[in-house]
Amino acid sequence: MLAGLMTSYDRWAQFADEWDAACKKPPGLAYFKLSQALSLRDEFSPSKGWTEDLRNERVAELVAIARRHALCGFSVSLNETIYNEFVTNFTPFGELRDPYFLCFYQLVDAVTSARENQPTAEDLDYIFDEQGDVGKLAGAWWDQLHIVAQWRTTRPLGSRPVHRNDKKFRPLQAADLFAGLVRNEVEQGERMTPFVREFLRGFKGMDYYERVYARDDLLDIGADLVVRGVRRKQERRRDGRG
Repeated sequence: MLAGLMTSYDRWAQFADEWDAACKKPPGLAYFKLSQALSLRDEFSPSKGWTEDLRNERVAELVAIARRHALCGFSVSLNETIYNEFVTNFTPFGELRDPYFLCFYQLVDAVTSARENQPTAEDLDYIFDEQGDVGKLAGAWWDQLHIVAQWRTTRPLGSRPVHRNDKKFRPLQAADLFAGLVRNEVEQGERMTPFVREFLRGFKGMDYYERVYARDDLLDIGADLVVRGVRRKQERRRDGRG
């Protein structure tokens, strides 16, 4: 699953100031990670003065800040086990052996589509956490994605993805918050903890572009890849390449 937030440069600057101020409120956070907040550890450790009630209050405040400044949110999700069964095992294309390539491609497509409905003509910048594998792969995939996309859209895709330290770059912390809440909902469904669901409700009303690959979708992709693979082998034999 990939998810994130989009807004203008000016809004991100305003956001960063408010987020930083909220994080500095006692007991204080050097940085924010949702996983630490939900489990009351590390930056949210009780030894630093954090309680469940104080945690809930602070996360709700951070959700409100992110919601106030974000123009829209995105998520692309699929079942990795099903993907590997129907797609990875049959694709002749190296990039598609990694489910995150499909998620990344769909995320870029969703972002460029949504941009047309937003009151900004600024360039698109994709910023990933430098600690995550996806951000590193996204840079490597960028040229291939341009080749694929040119047959499907004339919209500018934006700039090549870059990486930032999520402990220092506040917008990535907001993206972690949003993505973590969406992932929790996808994975937990009706079993989602009530207070976590309440955090997610804080984003209600924000434009949200969601793409979900169900089992049948992945089966269709796998079937198409089998056909493409057969054609490629036939072409190679015809060209005398084995």
